[in-house]
Amino acid sequence: GKDPRPSATWVIQQYIANPFLVDGFKFDLRLYVLVTSFDPLRIYIFNEGLVRFATERYTNDLSTLDNQYMHLTNYSLNKHSATYVSPAAAAAAERKAAAAKAAKKKPKRDDSPSPGPDAQSDEEDQSDNEGEASSASKWTLSAFRNYCKAKGIDWSHIQGQMHDIIIKTFISVESEVLKEMHQKCQQNSCFELFGWDMMLDDKLNVWLIEVNIMPSLSCTTALDKSVKYALVENTLCTAGPIPFHRDKYAEVEHIAAQRRPRMDNITQDSPANVKATMARLSDTGKPFLDLLTPEHKLCIMETEDEYNRRHHFTRIFPTKTTWQKYNKFFDGPRPNNFLLARWEREKRKGS
Repeated sequence: GKDPRPSATWVIQQYIANPFLVDGFKFDLRLYVLVTSFDPLRIYIFNEGLVRFATERYTNDLSTLDNQYMHLTNYSLNKHSATYVSPAAAAAAERKAAAAKAAKKKPKRDDSPSPGPDAQSDEEDQSDNEGEASSASKWTLSAFRNYCKAKGIDWSHIQGQMHDIIIKTFISVESEVLKEMHQKCQQNSCFELFGWDMMLDDKLNVWLIEVNIMPSLSCTTALDKSVKYALVENTLCTAGPIPFHRDKYAEVEHIAAQRRPRMDNITQDSPANVKATMARLSDTGKPFLDLLTPEHKLCIMETEDEYNRRHHFTRIFPTKTTWQKYNKFFDGPRPNNFLLARWEREKRKGS
């Protein structure tokens, strides 16, 4: 091929040659992550997701590298494979197999008991969740979680790695995002839903493939609908976006104090003020609430209201332990993150 241009931008990824396999197939995990604020940083992960399988059994033989259906897990690619099994088809096949198995066990005598009034025929029982069909080329994350538990795999260890990767990735871009946010948007009107693609190797290490800023919300199957309808509903409910009125915004567009009152007061403070704020919030000799400014109280109220609206999201930052673990990775002091960390400690004292 051609030599790369010196001025070009490149993304270099390590190929995972030893992926964890399910029935011989390679797969990736699509997780949905919601960020409702970068200052303070608030990160939620949706409790459901997708598992996308390659459609030919995996081998690391170098002669197979051109076989995209073996090495790539993209749904947009594998749905065209001749061996792709849709969730609906897999669920129907498993229902049929279960019905046949049940039929063999039925007593053959004419005086066998008749079904009760509440019994359903196999055709009527269509309650199977497509996401649980083990032969499908797409699962729900909960189906994979159940698979791991059935195999004796420590799901909490996998989940902890996922959360760690997500938090560190956001911290790595936090300072640059804050600069853009301060210039371009209102703090209480900004949120972002991300699609995270991850993979496991055969040692159950979690690897990040990519982060999508515009994850697909299209629903081509009932399985997609079961995941994504709830995802959209829960995202809007948790984020609680405020309707945008262009005319009203134009009235204060050039008045920073009215446009972004909380961001201007506590996000872009001078280093001296940041240091003073950190010192004040660290004071354990006074009641915690006495240390707070009106802006800090508003920040806590917003955070608590948002948390109570989260439904099927789990907040992974902040928690009672995240400040101590991740504080060292930020570019500098973050008073609002420290504020919420202190608030979490104070809540535990009162519980």
